[in-house]
Amino acid sequence: MAEITSYPRLGRGAAAVLLALIVAAGFSGCSILKTESPARREAPGSQERALPPRAPAKSAPKPAPFVHTVKYPGETLSIIAAWYTGNMANWRAIAQANSDISPTQMNMGDTVTIPAELLKTREPMPQSFVQKMTPKPRKRSEPAAPRREAPAKADTAPAPETKAPEKPAPTRAEPPPVIFGPK
Repeated sequence: MAEITSYPRLGRGAAAVLLALIVAAGFSGCSILKTESPARREAPGSQERALPPRAPAKSAPKPAPFVHTVKYPGETLSIIAAWYTGNMANWRAIAQANSDISPTQMNMGDTVTIPAELLKTREPMPQSFVQKMTPKPRKRSEPAAPRREAPAKADTAPAPETKAPEKPAPTRAEPPPVIFGPK
């Protein structure tokens, strides 16, 4: 045990007993250590006053969700989420709020409800934003050559292509081939 030097008149044993009493009183719930505020102390015969119930705090009304109408070809939920919420990943939350809309097939005139807690802007989405966000099809500079099918067995090396040697034109008439077997 650490030596207690703040009480020079008390012996080591007396200081330990005093410390043990203080700790025991604290854990046993002794009222000497508890302090009560004067408002809580009442005379034994008095009745407690019933406080009137507090009115619930008025919460600010939730802002209304925003309704977007699909106007341009190529609009998707991710493009709508990018414009109105600032994050394309919010398309899932918008899809959950619009269970009647297919996220893969948007039609002109469809209305999309965007939850107010996700909104960053209520400005209408311009067509230029849709065009900028829509992936462009890749242009091919020249038509692709038809591909040959790969050989069936990958473990054998393909034989190099060779041209069959051309037969020289016959100089004399050859006899017809002889056919063996029944005629």
